[in-house]
Amino acid sequence: MRKYQKKVYYFAFRLARNHQDADDLAQETFIRTYNSLGAFKGGSAFFTWLYRITINLYINSYRKKIRQNQILAGETEFTYQGLDALSMVQDKELGKKIGAAAAKLPPRQQVAFNLRYIEELTFEEVAESMGCSVGAAKASCFQAVRKMRGYLKSER
Repeated sequence: MRKYQKKVYYFAFRLARNHQDADDLAQETFIRTYNSLGAFKGGSAFFTWLYRITINLYINSYRKKIRQNQILAGETEFTYQGLDALSMVQDKELGKKIGAAAAKLPPRQQVAFNLRYIEELTFEEVAESMGCSVGAAKASCFQAVRKMRGYLKSER
């Protein structure tokens, strides 16, 4: 848990877009992981298995919120280090816009986008984490980027 705690939390935060939900999601991920350790067969990397559990929990909670009609548009900030003050302000604004655009994506595209472009996983790792083919992972990423471009263009 100590080895992957931060990585799982930050991934959950990028999906959930707020601390409380991300904290709950990360905690539930580790509870499910602990209870399912016997099911891990080692066919994939352990962190890929953790991502898969996190993704499933997020999608299930997203669907539950849709059913309850309580989804609120959130803002995600992507932070950057080593930049001067002006660049940080500009990048923070860009990060907010990217986060808002990512929040509008359907859950599977949002997950694919985060895994590929934020977590910087390969398409093979994205596919394994999402439980789909490499082609489906590429298609989800392509659609996510295409939709985000449209969202960002309309914001100008």
